[in-house]
Amino acid sequence: MLATSLAACMITVMGIKARSMDFDLDNIKIEVLKIMKSDPRRVRGIELTFHIPDELKHLDEKTRTILKNTGETCPVIKSIHPDIDVKIDWGVWM
Repeated sequence: MLATSLAACMITVMGIKARSMDFDLDNIKIEVLKIMKSDPRRVRGIELTFHIPDELKHLDEKTRTILKNTGETCPVIKSIHPDIDVKIDWGVWM
């Protein structure tokens, strides 16, 4: 749930920001991988891979940076313990 909550939070705040900039993030997808650790059993890491649809690949660097910063400061990511490694692959927005 933690990893999925992170992805949902990021795309929600990014979508709100995109709408305020007069466009939508339709068809964007996030692949989520939760990596577990044992002894004690807990989440060790979360890997998110963004899949950007063709209609959003053209966004200029400033807009992409705004959206990425918005996602990377969502409430859930700010609530994750620092021992949990979070990796974000922005795909074509790198």
